[in-house]
Amino acid sequence: MVRNERGKRARLITQEETELIGPQIEKIIVAGLEAIMTAKIQISLIPPELKHSETCTTNRKACASAWTSSWTTFVAKLLLNPSNPTLLVTLPTAIRRSPFQGMSGICHSLAYAALEESQAISAEISIIKSVAEQIWQLYRH
Repeated sequence: MVRNERGKRARLITQEETELIGPQIEKIIVAGLEAIMTAKIQISLIPPELKHSETCTTNRKACASAWTSSWTTFVAKLLLNPSNPTLLVTLPTAIRRSPFQGMSGICHSLAYAALEESQAISAEISIIKSVAEQIWQLYRH
């Protein structure tokens, strides 16, 4: 990876790395990275549906608003930070550790549990496995 004068990433794969791995593998890796970024963008823009607890101690409308507002700011910053991107699989833990202002504790816990089981979060792992399998197939043939 190359960094520019400000220390930010300038390229995902350098020319030297491309020469070492070859253009076919570069294409597979770049497609995988693009798929992961697309998943991160989709997840950061659209918060999962909040299911309120029966014992929600906050006004449900205010709780839902706090969830959506916190999601679109906190999660977007976490997942889309170009200098320190976060893996999707670590998102549930980050959500659990970050109290969303204006949400009841029980609703926050339910949201965390639902997120942990979400297939959207496992998309990154599926993409990485697919990339690895495609590279393996190239070497096998």
